[in-house]
Amino acid sequence: MERKMKRSLLKQKARQVLAGKYAISAGALVISYLVQMLAAMILIIPAEGLLLAGMGLSEMPEETVLLAAFIIILILTLVVMAVMAVFQAGLLRFFYHICTGQPYGMGDLLYGFKNRPWRFIGLQLLFLVMNLVVSVPYIAASTAFSLTPWAVWLKGPKLAFFVLSIVLSILIWLFCGQAFLVLIEDREARLFRSIVRSVRLMEGNKGRLFFLALSFTGMLALSYLSLGIGFLWTSPYLYCTLIYFYLDLKK
Repeated sequence: MERKMKRSLLKQKARQVLAGKYAISAGALVISYLVQMLAAMILIIPAEGLLLAGMGLSEMPEETVLLAAFIIILILTLVVMAVMAVFQAGLLRFFYHICTGQPYGMGDLLYGFKNRPWRFIGLQLLFLVMNLVVSVPYIAASTAFSLTPWAVWLKGPKLAFFVLSIVLSILIWLFCGQAFLVLIEDREARLFRSIVRSVRLMEGNKGRLFFLALSFTGMLALSYLSLGIGFLWTSPYLYCTLIYFYLDLKK
């Protein structure tokens, strides 16, 4: 059996393949982020304006207006998340082509729209639902504490459930996170089969992925401190490292 690549080698391969490609990588990131921000502005801002106008002008009860506005904003938010999921697929395809030595370009950003986009939308929605489910105990404890602030004893369970939700969310990613790359690589792969494939690939590799991701903590912190500018360098590096990790899993 071939030995698994060490973290240092995966990161070295990512740096090598990105040499001379950081400019176009940053351009792809900027285009993707701008489109997602534009989608959010076009869809959500009018909904908030509708909410404010409805509360001031509508003759309907305020509770009815708030409920209608909430439903509209929820629907539009899901639309924005769908757009983001499909563009994320294109971004992954762009870096996948770089890592595998295939022709790459800005056209890769549209990959998700051209290849059964509902797969990527469904996978993103599935992750959202799973993370929401594991957060239910924390949400319940937070709600109970806000309704009964005098119940100081609720602080302990609230903190414990918060930590638990984070741990479970990380486990979901460790088990199922490779599903996105499975869909990127195989045009015929289906949503639930990609999840099963990810779980199988990650057998005995969850610790490797956790510590690999943890090794980027310092870079990500510096990128935040640079007001996001550092992500133009850090994100391609992270993407390519994780893609090489996926390729190493398949060997």
